[in-house]
Amino acid sequence: MPCESFIVNNVSNEMKERILNGLEASGADIRGNNPYEVNLSRGVINIEIEAYWDSTSLDLEIKVVRKPFLVSCDKIEEKLREEIEKSRDDDYDEDIFVDMNFDDDY
Repeated sequence: MPCESFIVNNVSNEMKERILNGLEASGADIRGNNPYEVNLSRGVINIEIEAYWDSTSLDLEIKVVRKPFLVSCDKIEEKLREEIEKSRDDDYDEDIFVDMNFDDDY
């Protein structure tokens, strides 16, 4: 069951690239080029996301299109926002998204 989309504001092009690089470094499968289709696998948890970056407004719209029943939309949004916020730092560390997990939900 899909979740409501949410917006992350003030996402520069550099920040968007840090997010994509971090996702790839963490093992996510990314297809497409704006919009992006992202498949995040964490153990037995598989989450599919669609993301669109607006280069004019600098908004990143994220929608979870597939998730396990046991993991809430709110928890996924919270975890994604936490990791995305890390990418605002110009001294970005590529470990972003690597330790993100949803195991504490069930």
